[in-house]
Order: sequence, then C-alpha cells, then structure tokens
Amino acid sequence: MSKKLGYLSLGFQNVNRTPSAIFGLNNFYVKPNNVSKKENTIQLSVDYENPLKKFKLSAEYFLVNNYAYFDSFFTAKQESTLFNVIHISAEKQIKLAKHFNWYAELHIQQSTANAPVNIPLILTRNRFAFEGNFFTNLFLSTGLEVRYYTNYKPSGYSPLTGQFFYQNSFTTSNRPDINLFLHFRIKSFKAYLRLENMNTIIPGKGKFNFSSQNYAANGLWFRTGIWWNFVN
Repeated sequence: MSKKLGYLSLGFQNVNRTPSAIFGLNNFYVKPNNVSKKENTIQLSVDYENPLKKFKLSAEYFLVNNYAYFDSFFTAKQESTLFNVIHISAEKQIKLAKHFNWYAELHIQQSTANAPVNIPLILTRNRFAFEGNFFTNLFLSTGLEVRYYTNYKPSGYSPLTGQFFYQNSFTTSNRPDINLFLHFRIKSFKAYLRLENMNTIIPGKGKFNFSSQNYAANGLWFRTGIWWNFVN
C-alpha cells in the first residue's frame, strides 16, 4: 500500500481432490468405509504486514467438504457434513533495550463443533533475544525460546498404517517448551547451539510432554550445527 502502511494481501484457493490412495486400500491394515467422494477445501485469507512497525496480522478461513480421515487404528472414514476452521494470528517484534528484542507470536484457531479435527485453541511462541552486529563481522542472536499451547485432544497414531487418527479420549496436559539458543554468523560461517526441552529437567508430574497418546516428546536435547560457504 505504501512504505508507511506496509503490505496487504488477499487470497483465495479451492482444492478439489480424490482422497489419497491409503483411504481406499482394502487390505489387512486399512478398512475403508465408503471413502469415495472427492474432497473439497476452500481457503480464504488476509495478511497485513507493516515492516516499519514490525508486526503482522493474518486470518484464514477454511471450508471443508467430504473430509477423509482415520477415526481408529485401522478404519478410514469420510465426513459428509460441511465444516469450517478459522485461524487468526499476530506477530510483533518488541524492542526492550538496545540489543534486547522480544519476538511475540500468538495463534487462535477453532473448528466447527463435532468436526473430526481437534486443534488447540491458543498457541503462542515467544523469543527473548540479545542480538546485534558486534566486532564488525559478528552477527549474534542468543536467548530463550518459549512455546505453549492450550490443552486439547491430539490425533492418535497408528504405527501399522503410519497414519494419525481422530480421537476423543486422550487430552494433553503439557508444560511450555523451553529452549536456550545461541545463533551466530561470521562472514560466510554460520553456527548454532541449542539446549532444547529444558522443561523436562524440572521435577514433578508431567515432566515429559506428549505429542500423542503414548508418544512422549524428546527429553533434554542438545543440538549443534554449522554452515560454511567456501568461495574460490
């Protein structure tokens, strides 16, 4: 729109597709239940971004018909009722001090009642970083990351079919994910050090987070990586 006002984008997408082959395989592992109609998904979106003020707002609306899914370890189904999903998000960089920044991200999402899709109502990511350009060639960002989502009923997992399935019996009760990070670049050399899932070192009930029933997320995890571009 302008340098001061930023960017506005509007989107529309319609996808009409035959259900994936896994839903129609009549074998020992999968029991299809009249999964024959084409799936149709309409997506409407709006995004507003203001680089000068360092924030972004987004909204998405999905209208889904004939949704194919698994509702147990082996049974495939197709939802005949039309349902919708709405997703709203906001991102903002907040300057706390000369070299301290807070990157805040918030997502709110909701599906139609009784739709065969379970999603957390709220998800938030926050990064508190000390960063900047030091000693001419050193670009540094280090600090703390926190991610949290409200309790919900995640999909179950079937190892025999390799598919996630809709379920309503297990509800998550996870702690926030907490990670320490050190990212830096010196000319063409980039590297990172990360200590992830620090929430698991705090004793007490619910020490480990679960991404699905009987599937715990990683414990305390150290990762490192480098990227170096050599130029002749």
